[in-house]
Amino acid sequence: MLKFSAPMLYTKQDIDDLAKFNDTLTKAKIVTLYDCLPPNVDGQAGLEQNRGHNPLLKTSQDFFDLVKFAIDKGFNFVYLLNGTRAINSNPNAIESVLSNLDSLVKRLRDVGCNSFRVGNTATIQYLLEKYPGIDIRTSTTLGYTNIHQYRNLLKSYPQISEFCLHYDINHDFKLLKNLVQTLPNVQKELMVNELCIKGCPYRNSHYNFISPRFSMFEVYMHGRCFKEQCGAIAKSDFWQWICYSNIIYPWAINEYVNLGIENYKIAGRNYFPGRNFQSFYYDYLKAVEDEDFMMNMNFFSLLQNQSYISVNTNAVRKLKVKDVIDYLPNINWFKEHGNECTSVCGLDCKYCVEKARILKEKFPID
Repeated sequence: MLKFSAPMLYTKQDIDDLAKFNDTLTKAKIVTLYDCLPPNVDGQAGLEQNRGHNPLLKTSQDFFDLVKFAIDKGFNFVYLLNGTRAINSNPNAIESVLSNLDSLVKRLRDVGCNSFRVGNTATIQYLLEKYPGIDIRTSTTLGYTNIHQYRNLLKSYPQISEFCLHYDINHDFKLLKNLVQTLPNVQKELMVNELCIKGCPYRNSHYNFISPRFSMFEVYMHGRCFKEQCGAIAKSDFWQWICYSNIIYPWAINEYVNLGIENYKIAGRNYFPGRNFQSFYYDYLKAVEDEDFMMNMNFFSLLQNQSYISVNTNAVRKLKVKDVIDYLPNINWFKEHGNECTSVCGLDCKYCVEKARILKEKFPID
């Protein structure tokens, strides 16, 4: 059984519907929901990575009530403390930060949540020292992309229960195999649908900005230093962006299962109420469950960061998976060559470049 985590749903009806949907599945289930308090309510620790205001939540108690409801429905809940800023980044505010963090941990434990997804080592160390038995899971925001980083982190903090592996290593099967076989006592989770540009040079700036302790300079440079830039790269060559992407498509997921990885993450916290954000969960899991559904589903529905694409993509939006599957990069190529992508792409290897060229010819973007 494949185990998925997905962003929190913000009405009891949605959570109840998701639990009922899980009951219809036999190959994969959403077992964990995750999120953090939004900035429009009280109670944040100050170490979260914000996505925006949530109009369905008026107070922090609304959030904790939903967490308890989700846990009572059989879901695990993981609270996100995945901001990249360290807890000592602002010495003048350290007492209030620690007080807020301790209060948050207590309120979450009171409703049955003891799991935290953490994005920097200072927060990991504080939580493990202060709260023996706490469940610590690392975030992709750590930015680790080689075996030594994961090994050394686990030597320092052997209590860590799970690594959410960086999505830039999704196609590096040799590294994934090494992680599974040499670090067997920690779970590994892979993000299936992140469409950030591969090797994004703006990622650290982006993560720093959406962590609470951003500087006024970062506010001033917000759009120009990352969001507009990475979006422009994606829009400039749609099919190359897709071919370079780290998506794990439903038809390829068994190759990762064969490595020994059973945990997968669906990203999408930027899908706020009113955008039918939970439909992606349903589509991806139904695609894992049912090959006929997968082949006839809209290909564009698999793309999480759709907001990047402002060009006219009407032609792409009509494409079904069965129209494009044979032209996309094949997972078997990455099983053999994925560990070379960061060094030989575009020179000694032009596999994805050629795939993108063919897709552009067959399915041009207006």
